[in-house]
Amino acid sequence: MTGLQQSSILNREEIFGPVATVAQFETMDEALTLANDTAYGLSSVVITESLARAHSMAAQLRAGTVWVNCYQVRDLRAPFGGGGLSGIGREGGTFSREFYTEPQAVFLATALR
Repeated sequence: MTGLQQSSILNREEIFGPVATVAQFETMDEALTLANDTAYGLSSVVITESLARAHSMAAQLRAGTVWVNCYQVRDLRAPFGGGGLSGIGREGGTFSREFYTEPQAVFLATALR
């Protein structure tokens, strides 16, 4: 969809479905402001020919995953999760062990005193 106000629910909420919004911007700072203007931060996509711009944008985006010139490319050993109100941690690789387990400490005395 194009022409939506930044206040539109489609730009502000985390929607899981085949929805994409397109917004015009003049500068990278403006693009960053638009992208980060949400309480959520599961993932972002940056399309650019500039490696420097890709690194700069990725470092400044508040998102758990940033894809550059691709989407849904994922190594299962890499952490996956969101920022802000998106998710409650990370999963994937060793992060899954921490995410899906609840550690327990047990102390046992072998002799009564």
